[in-house]
Order: sequence, then structure tokens, then C-alpha cells
Amino acid sequence: LGLGAMPRISGMLLPDEKAKLEKEKAEKLRLQEERKKKQAAEEAKGWLVRGLLVKVTSAREEHQVVLNQVAVVQEAAADKLTGAISVRDSTGKKHKFQGLTGADLTPSVSRSSKAVKIVRGSAAGTVAKLKQKDSVKNRAIIVLDGADQVVRLTDICDFMEGT
Repeated sequence: LGLGAMPRISGMLLPDEKAKLEKEKAEKLRLQEERKKKQAAEEAKGWLVRGLLVKVTSAREEHQVVLNQVAVVQEAAADKLTGAISVRDSTGKKHKFQGLTGADLTPSVSRSSKAVKIVRGSAAGTVAKLKQKDSVKNRAIIVLDGADQVVRLTDICDFMEGT
């Protein structure tokens, strides 16, 4: 051993190794927080547009009769933050609701979907081919501009043709 060198005891870290690991851990946490903030900011942006097929997830009392039913966005505000939907309850009765927000609804992607509309991100509003859906991992593979891309299911949505 040289001057000032300390023997390493199995399982124990030297002070400089410990500091390096703590710095790496702090950087990893900072990057995770940055991604969460970016994701939250993206989700706060309006995404509602006419013709989307969405699932009603609102906790409001008046929406409980159609909770988890698929609805059609009939109208959307210019800022895409609020909209009006029409939906049938489990008995087939049709309901219309105004003033729902993106937080009251969830983008819906059915198993049989062939094409989806991108509702969040730089390609929002674009139609893409749905290649694969994985509900367990909450992601899908879409074909956009000829290339496969992995996206979150909450970033894509079924839509009515012609809208």
C-alpha cells in the first residue's frame, strides 16, 4: 500500500466512492423528476377534438351512469381543454354532457383499431397506423411517417372516420 492508501474492507465504500454514488443517484432522481414534470405539462395541455372516442372516467355524480363507457366527443373548445360528449349507458339510453375536461375522459383504443389519432406531443392531430397495443405496459407501437414508434396509450385515441 502506498502512502495514504487505505485497504478496502469488503462491502464498505470509500468516501469518494460513496460521494460518487450519491451524486449519480441524485442525478438520476433529478432526471426522473424532470421527465415527470414534462409529462404532467404535456398532459395538462388540451387534447379534446371532435370525433375522438373516449372513455368516461369522471368521478362526478352526474357521470356515474356512464362511467367507463365509450363516448364520442361531439364538440371541443378552441383550446381543446373542454368538450361535449354523447354516450350510451349500459341500458342503451343516450346521454349528452357538456363541459367535460380531459381529466374527466381517457383516450380509448380498442383491440380492433387499425388507425389512431395522436392526441399529445409534437405529432398531435396526426393519424397513424396502429401496429400493436399492450394494455399491460400501457403502450402501443404505431407507424408514423413510415417508422415504428412506441407511444403511451394515453397519447393516442380511436376516432370517428371523417373527422
